[in-house]
Amino acid sequence: MKLGMVYVCPIVNWPQHEEAIRRFVSSYARFPAEYPHQLLVVCNGGQPNAAVLGLFADKNPGYLHRDNTGWDIGAFRAAASSEDFNPILFLGANTHFRRAGWLRRLMDAYEKFGPGLYGPSASFEIAPHIRSTAFMCDPKLVRAWSGEIPKPKDRHYFEVGPNSLTA
Repeated sequence: MKLGMVYVCPIVNWPQHEEAIRRFVSSYARFPAEYPHQLLVVCNGGQPNAAVLGLFADKNPGYLHRDNTGWDIGAFRAAASSEDFNPILFLGANTHFRRAGWLRRLMDAYEKFGPGLYGPSASFEIAPHIRSTAFMCDPKLVRAWSGEIPKPKDRHYFEVGPNSLTA
């Protein structure tokens, strides 16, 4: 099992996202995952800029750069198609950690209950579903999702509804 952790790092509109990305990197350093994994930074909207390269320099990440098509969901799908990880923890730009062992706890559940859809944030709004800001699964599940994301609001359908990832 090769655990991958995919972090979406928006390059497009960098000033708008820089604070959230710095918070992610800071919390990632401050609160160890306590489980071996490979970090993949998906740069949405272009090549990683100097600030991104500096922030992640000591984290030994892989980088995937792409246009911003499909926003974070498009980044998740691209990473699920391009990497040889199973499972993958998919993280949106606003993700950050609050205590050590956050990844170990997810993997404890995965190892106990087996493959499935895991996430630290769920909602019962509209229908029960895992929030797409942080979720873990076999990448085949993400690759098999047949929906489209032509508008930002359509990302909602990735999470909830009859054709959602959760369903």
